Amino acid sequence: MEPDALGSLIDRHAAALTLYARQFCACPEDVVQTAWFTVSDDPAGLDATTAAEALATPPLELREILVARLWGNLTFEDIAATVGASAATCHRRYTEGLTQLRARLGVKPEPEGKS
Repeated sequence: MEPDALGSLIDRHAAALTLYARQFCACPEDVVQTAWFTVSDDPAGLDATTAAEALATPPLELREILVARLWGNLTFEDIAATVGASAATCHRRYTEGLTQLRARLGVKPEPEGKS
């Protein structure tokens, strides 16, 4: 990743990521800094543009559940109440959405029960 691109990402997201990490550890700044180094040191890693393009490909009914689960950290019950579907339907859509994202990004599926 180019230094300017990394700097821009840090400027835009560091504060929110630090706030999020604060829920889980006593030294959130260190955790976020380590994450930035991991992003910058992995030339084969997933960049933001590729991730955004991949996430735009599944249908809305799958995409909204992926976002709610992965970034919103909502339970399937919470998602179900939000989208007006059953928790089982939300789980099925989540699994299908992950399958589509993995296919789009060329990622091998995880063993059963790991998604």
